[in-house]
Amino acid sequence: MRTLMVAIGCGIGFVAAADAGVIVVDQAGGGQFFHVQKALMSAQTGDILVIKSGDYRDQPANTPTITAKSLVLIGEGPTRPLLNNIHINQLGAQQNVILRGIEFRPVVPAFLAGGLVTSCAGGVLFEDCVLVGGRGNNGNPWSPSIDGTPGLEVVNSPRVVLSRCALTGGVGIDEHFTGGEIDYHASGGGFGLSAQSSSVAAFDCSFVGGVGGNGPGAISVPNDGGDGIRASASTVRLAGCSVTGGMGGTFTTIVTLHSGDGGDGLVLTNGATCESFDTTFAGGPIGVGTGPLGAVPGTGVVAPPGALTQLAANARTFALESPVQVGQPLTITVLGEQGDVVLLLLGRGIEILQVGGSIGWLTMQPPLPAPLTLTTITAANGDGSLTLPAPPIPIPGLTGIAFPFQAYFLGSGTPVAGSPSELVLLQ
Repeated sequence: MRTLMVAIGCGIGFVAAADAGVIVVDQAGGGQFFHVQKALMSAQTGDILVIKSGDYRDQPANTPTITAKSLVLIGEGPTRPLLNNIHINQLGAQQNVILRGIEFRPVVPAFLAGGLVTSCAGGVLFEDCVLVGGRGNNGNPWSPSIDGTPGLEVVNSPRVVLSRCALTGGVGIDEHFTGGEIDYHASGGGFGLSAQSSSVAAFDCSFVGGVGGNGPGAISVPNDGGDGIRASASTVRLAGCSVTGGMGGTFTTIVTLHSGDGGDGLVLTNGATCESFDTTFAGGPIGVGTGPLGAVPGTGVVAPPGALTQLAANARTFALESPVQVGQPLTITVLGEQGDVVLLLLGRGIEILQVGGSIGWLTMQPPLPAPLTLTTITAANGDGSLTLPAPPIPIPGLTGIAFPFQAYFLGSGTPVAGSPSELVLLQ
């Protein structure tokens, strides 16, 4: 515990606001607010919103929105709280938003992305989250169909970090034929991640394209699966991730020319680049059924030569259990290789930086206190996890506090950056 206490002590100067509070959102009535959006509107910069387990998707203002405000949103309870989606926009360079342990799955309206980050100069961290895109919409002879939406869409935002998250594109909607002259076409699956003019770093995450819409009618045209990641004019960094295209739509009659094509794994366009290690890329399968023209499975990577750089290293995992009450057991997950010395870094915000002489990316905003040694991994299976009492909150009067941490693993080869994790302490 001493290492954590020293690190937190060194980080007191990085706390955004000493008068920041803890706001509890509980649809069962055990907090200050029933509704997520009302709590967000009331929150002040630096506040921590603890969202209890429950389904909050039928609440008024179904798109919870954070604008130009530093906040921490964290789920608490036996299951992740379920929100319709989240929109984060216009963060200033010194502002940061942390989202941890929450599931975003749109139902109203269905064609929203699970998460949307737009025009943010500041940092955004999604940790232990599930993000699923909304379903697509039918087209007709006068208008095109609308594909499923991305699990996460990032636009004009250079500091978005994902840690241990699962992103899935929305499913395409099935073709609907009225029996008259109007044929409502099937739509394609959404992207797991869509990045436009942005920079995204992901650790231990999965990205899966949405399933294409089916063609169940007598004259049917199923649509294609979505891409796992589609990036345009962006930089994507992946450590220990899996990227998979979505399955194409299925048809059920012999009149259909073919089932839907599988989505691609990683697609880089307009100068986008990707750097990765310990990451797999796979195309999605075709839909069930084969027609006269056949269908094409997705490709693992679709990118110009040199756009994808794959480094040789095994990913490392670091996670701090949160939220945790002061004095209660705190589980620290450390997964690396035998002999790794694990250094603990604490920052004041979210950043994406390349550190010379190492593999991976620093996600802590400098300046940083000197790193401290957390542990040395001695187990042959590389598991250096430990459990300690959660340290006290170092500022009198605060009912909660949050710190971003990251671990670096020093082994026999090049140092490797582990996944970031936000520690949320509650009184």
